[in-house]
Amino acid sequence: MIKDNDLSSDNTPPGRSFLDATREFAGLSIRHWLGLVALSGVVLGLVLIILERDSREMEALHAASTRDLITSERRLQASLLVEQTLGVIASRHRDYEHRLQRLMMTTMRAPFLGITHLTGRDRSYISTELLRQFPDLRINPDWIDIVQLPSNLYPDWWSTELNLRLHTSNDIPHFLRGTDAGLIFAIPSQQGLGKDGEVRRPRNTASTIWTLIHIDPQMVAFLVANELRQSLHASLDKGESRYVWINEILDPTGGPGYARRLIHPLLPGTEGTLLSTEHQDSSGRQPYKTELEGVLQGSGIFFDYRFPRSRGGPEEDKTTYAALYPPFQWIVASGVYMGDINNAALTAHADIMQEKSRLERWHLLLTLGACLLLFLAIGHALFRQSRTRQRQMRQRMGCLENELEQRGEDRLINTLQMIRNERCPQREGNDLIVAEYVTAIARELGLEEAQISALERTAMLHDMSRLTLPDTLLKPMAQLQFDQQQLLRQQADIGSRVLREALNAPLEASLLSESQHYMPYRQTDSGAALLSRSASPAILALVVQVLELVRYSGLTQAEAISEIEHCAYQPFAPDILQAARRVLTRKPLPRAEPRSAIPGPRQIERHADQWRDQTTGCFNRALLETLLAGLLHEGHVTVQGITLHHLQLVGTQSPLTTDRQFGPHLNACLYPLKVFHLAPGHFVVLEDETEEASNVPVLTPATQQQLRNVLRTFEIDAELVTRQRLLTGDESLKDWRHHIDQLIADD
Repeated sequence: MIKDNDLSSDNTPPGRSFLDATREFAGLSIRHWLGLVALSGVVLGLVLIILERDSREMEALHAASTRDLITSERRLQASLLVEQTLGVIASRHRDYEHRLQRLMMTTMRAPFLGITHLTGRDRSYISTELLRQFPDLRINPDWIDIVQLPSNLYPDWWSTELNLRLHTSNDIPHFLRGTDAGLIFAIPSQQGLGKDGEVRRPRNTASTIWTLIHIDPQMVAFLVANELRQSLHASLDKGESRYVWINEILDPTGGPGYARRLIHPLLPGTEGTLLSTEHQDSSGRQPYKTELEGVLQGSGIFFDYRFPRSRGGPEEDKTTYAALYPPFQWIVASGVYMGDINNAALTAHADIMQEKSRLERWHLLLTLGACLLLFLAIGHALFRQSRTRQRQMRQRMGCLENELEQRGEDRLINTLQMIRNERCPQREGNDLIVAEYVTAIARELGLEEAQISALERTAMLHDMSRLTLPDTLLKPMAQLQFDQQQLLRQQADIGSRVLREALNAPLEASLLSESQHYMPYRQTDSGAALLSRSASPAILALVVQVLELVRYSGLTQAEAISEIEHCAYQPFAPDILQAARRVLTRKPLPRAEPRSAIPGPRQIERHADQWRDQTTGCFNRALLETLLAGLLHEGHVTVQGITLHHLQLVGTQSPLTTDRQFGPHLNACLYPLKVFHLAPGHFVVLEDETEEASNVPVLTPATQQQLRNVLRTFEIDAELVTRQRLLTGDESLKDWRHHIDQLIADD
């Protein structure tokens, strides 16, 4: 591999590369400047990210606080509107009481009233005067009550306090106050008139007889409601976004008909309807019940519910403030829709964010300007330095191209070796052994270092021709037939062509091609011609032949060299044979390790016809016995042994047809476990606990139920029976075959 110090000049200080010596500015190298710029960019980016995150959090908090502030403000406005309405109601209440008081005092002074007692004619006169004074009043007979005192039956509105005030007052018509039960007027009973019109009463009367006129509070409430209804309806017609509505409590305990809708500007057609505390809005809340319980506690209440914005429209979230006017038992309420609050909050937040964005744009422009100036200064410095190192960069690029080309060739060689090892696993590692021994023999003979390096590279690639050979020729030479050896001779030049054309290595290709003339099946030249050639091809051919005889023919090193030396036609020079003997004596060739008889996954796929059952698609018994023999031979069977899961289809009239349908489903369900078809209706799953069994699914009850469900979909009736058989390590392969035969025989 080419490194930076390979290009350094003689005057470069130790520990510093050539590029570090030429790339300097203001006492620092270009790499340091680039690192500082990158670090500054990263820090600036992190700062911007943190600021952006904090800005988003602040925006969210500001939006939430703005919404809360506007909600509090709108609630305060609603409460002020309700309190203002309560003040108007109290003012109109007092005003109408004063007007009724003046009217009744004037009426009671009529000469024809109170002669003895008020009769129906007098009640009619009072009603007439009330209608004349209040044209919109609808008189209810129950609103006017006339009582004579003393009496044995007192009305509900009478109290001890009124009785005391009545007896301590003068015997003249007057107005009694001090009760919330309504207006009460007291008129003494008259016995006659004198000449001057004064009241004449007998002096021996023990107690004064009084006539009491009681006007119910509902009359005053009716008058106040009529006036208030007109003003509230007019405020809604003017386009006011907020309005006030009034409900009259009829039953403080709640329930159906607990109140009557007295005034509602938005829904005037529903005025007079009864309300129920059991009413629920679309969200499941009971607003009337919450309102009643809150106002009866003596203070106003805020509560949320859903109510339509317009008649017949969808319900929307609304927050409301309600308070009680005790004299009339009126609930006065006003609210605001949450949609209006959200729109106002969004508008206010958008205005603030717009102003903030304007300021942030100026800050960003200033920051970008400062960064731009910094980058321009650094760029100018880097540009000045780049012109002084163009020549060094071209040289460096050339070296890098050579290095990348060499790396590509190395990767290609590694790939070819992996493919060769997969196709012919028994020859894995031979290239390293050949390279090691040809290098040692070449140094023993005193060859130049360049020749030794070329010979070592050729030894690593001498076996590449086997990539193009058929599987029948991937065997040791002693196991090939005569016709196969003849075919192998025609393929001998493939390796040299691969080196020359694919790997672009003409020197190694010529060495490999020349070494083929020293092989037993290519000895066509004369011995003199071969002896006159270079020693490198002969060394390579000799080591390959000795390795073939020692590792695959069972000969010793001495026997292998002796067989080569005493053959009918011996092409190797004596010094090469002597050097090989000395090297092999100091470091004997390693024997071929016993390889597993278990075929690999790719070998099984290449010979699918040999290992798979064509009927079901499962593996056959031959592969099962091969795998078991390999595991037993290599001693991989643990104390727990190997578990065989036997699956049998019972009750089918056509086993082959059922197996043909059931086999693919069984393979797919139990993948990657191997499924073997032993006989019609008999399948075996091999569970090897020694080969990463924790990562392989087993035949669980859920899997068995899934297989039975698949089996029910077939038109042929069959039942799945599962059994297990344990193969222990102290048994032989013959015993294992007997157990498998017994599984098939036991129906």
